[in-house]
Amino acid sequence: MTKSIHSQPIRQFKFWLDQDLQNGMQYQHALFQRICTLDYSQRHQLYQQASQFAQQGADTLVTYEQSSCHLWLNLKHKSTNIPHQTPDC
Repeated sequence: MTKSIHSQPIRQFKFWLDQDLQNGMQYQHALFQRICTLDYSQRHQLYQQASQFAQQGADTLVTYEQSSCHLWLNLKHKSTNIPHQTPDC
């Protein structure tokens, strides 16, 4: 399932994963990792990627701001089949 929300109601944080500093956020008692950021004009590409993840069983979230949008992957549902970063981002 993919949801789309404005970035205002989320709580962002940083965390370490695989020796790299990652961007995370909390939304409705779930933790997500940001895996892609694109210009708002390219949001269709982001939604397409989110749909592909959802078909693989991943719980995704898309947030948007005035000039950019972000694809987030629920850390609880993250599997080894889903890459840390998407090739299109």
